[in-house]
Amino acid sequence: MKELKELESLVKKLNNKARILKKEKEELSRQGFTIRYVKCGKETCRKCKEGRGHGPYIYKSVREGERVKSVYLGKLTDVKEIDKQAIDALKRIDEEIQSIEQKLNNIKTVINILIKDIRH
Repeated sequence: MKELKELESLVKKLNNKARILKKEKEELSRQGFTIRYVKCGKETCRKCKEGRGHGPYIYKSVREGERVKSVYLGKLTDVKEIDKQAIDALKRIDEEIQSIEQKLNNIKTVINILIKDIRH
């Protein structure tokens, strides 16, 4: 019972941290930055089958007259310093969110094992 309460507390903390990070990511997205993962379509690709796909790839929305287009920032050599800071923050936030999601999945697995043990 004590272990279950500890797991519940950990899940709450991780969910709160993920919520805060997602808000930060949303704020960076308002500045025009987005992270995308791409599926290559190959049947044997583990990244696509077992994960989010290839990436993260960083894009910035740029207005050209009436149109808005996404520009891939990964290959630009003259990215502005402020953009570099935002991109670094976006990558860090995305990595933290992925880490938290993995921890939550691990906790769910442990909880399911505990429930099975209790039932048997």
